[in-house]
Amino acid sequence: MKASAGEKLNRIDPVSDNILGTSIQGTGRTTGSVDVATVPSNDRAMVQFKTTGHTESDNVGRNGPAVIRSTAHTNFTATKAVELSDDAFRTKPAKVNANVKSDVHSVSKAGGGLGSNLVARMGMSQVQQKHAQADSIATDHAQGRIAKRVDQEVGDRIAKARQRYDQDYRLPLARKGELPEDIHFRTTDDALVVEVTQASHAQLGAPTAPPALPEGKDLVVRVHESATNNYLASLLGGATISEEDPEHGTKADVPLPKWLKDAWANRLDTHAASADPDFKPWSLQFNSERPIEVAFVDGKIRLILHIAHLNSGHEFSRWDVAGNFTPELTDGGVTLKRDDLDAYPVGPDLKPLAGHSSTQSGERQNLLDELTKKSDQGRGFPKTIVIKKLAPTGDLAKAGPLAANEFVPKDGWLTIAWNRE
Repeated sequence: MKASAGEKLNRIDPVSDNILGTSIQGTGRTTGSVDVATVPSNDRAMVQFKTTGHTESDNVGRNGPAVIRSTAHTNFTATKAVELSDDAFRTKPAKVNANVKSDVHSVSKAGGGLGSNLVARMGMSQVQQKHAQADSIATDHAQGRIAKRVDQEVGDRIAKARQRYDQDYRLPLARKGELPEDIHFRTTDDALVVEVTQASHAQLGAPTAPPALPEGKDLVVRVHESATNNYLASLLGGATISEEDPEHGTKADVPLPKWLKDAWANRLDTHAASADPDFKPWSLQFNSERPIEVAFVDGKIRLILHIAHLNSGHEFSRWDVAGNFTPELTDGGVTLKRDDLDAYPVGPDLKPLAGHSSTQSGERQNLLDELTKKSDQGRGFPKTIVIKKLAPTGDLAKAGPLAANEFVPKDGWLTIAWNRE
């Protein structure tokens, strides 16, 4: 990303300091902006945060009987470097350049009364003599305060980002011994790139290079179907999902990352299922090697469930169920609409059988009827998948929503691109 204003500053903070024996209290308003830029690096991602701002503070200083009223103007620039890799997200200490100039409005005697004029004259004389020295000390103090604040704020953000990275991606795979060996962060002068070979020793990676990056996009994701299939195999291989009560939804017998739990829950139409008088508890066990398979080809996404065993009142073993989804850009997001489902039995080698026996033909129809009914309730193999426009939260909310303007499944690769609205 080229340097861009990601956040505006406009805040009010208390001021507390002690300069040359004068205790200072006040209120400061800081305005400015935080710019973010990538720094070219091949072995890790390097990002620099640059904060440029101005603080104006109205202060009251007390030194003995003297009360000093002033306004301080602080111009500052703070830079902080962040390094991102699969091993760790690290921050470097902030570097701050600041300059404080103060205007003294008055010197008076606390409480007034006898000696007020003398205190005011002597106090103003002392202030004028030490004005330059006081501003120099105030500059040093301001640089320390600003560096401490930038270190804390950026550090907190990076720590939260690392926590999400670990919990949503890294740890679920590490627990199963399926963490990819090749996770590479890097930066160019205008982009942050994360490249992952999502394949274990027993899995295949992408056989072809990715398509060219589309130009002029704020965010681009390119994923090969093998990465998706390998990732799902690591999470769901041999897993069983089940539902005993439509009011409580489905559960899985393996730990799932939060994003997958949310995506699964969002597809449910609990009201439709709970209103079904014929509801029966069900359970589905995925194939251990290939639980779910996707293919990106000819502008469509093909989704295949590899069912080892399904119990939904009827028993089904070793069946594949497939549906083709056609994408459409809608309202800043993407809507995937499915064609009719297809189902076919597979042998012990997981390959589709050449033909159907009469028994298998009956099972096939029962299976399709069962899954179609659940799809109509919004609970089974989805008829429609809606990918909403991206709406960043937390620290990134001010960047605004990102609308999808490219969604291309082709030759085994899926390219999705977004731009800020």
